[in-house]
Amino acid sequence: MEMCTLSQHSLVCMHLIGNRMHEVRPVMAETTALGAAMAAGSAEGIEVWDLNNIQPVACDIFNPLITEDERDARYSKWKMAVERSFGWEASEIGCGGR
Repeated sequence: MEMCTLSQHSLVCMHLIGNRMHEVRPVMAETTALGAAMAAGSAEGIEVWDLNNIQPVACDIFNPLITEDERDARYSKWKMAVERSFGWEASEIGCGGR
């Protein structure tokens, strides 16, 4: 089973990816900053963080809600839609149809 991790930015994105694979998102969005702080805090002479006693990080888990067949069918339709858009010309009309 594939697994990837993403930050907390888009719940919609999580659900879309979650229908493709098992998705894990840390509850705390700043895990990189935490890792840097842990490394600094465990440096010799500082030693305010014990890296041998680390607790697991809480995570939200997104699992597929559709079958593989449904996922494959949706992906095929998406690819067909993308192919149909090839060759579209950009309109000279600006945003809002003005």
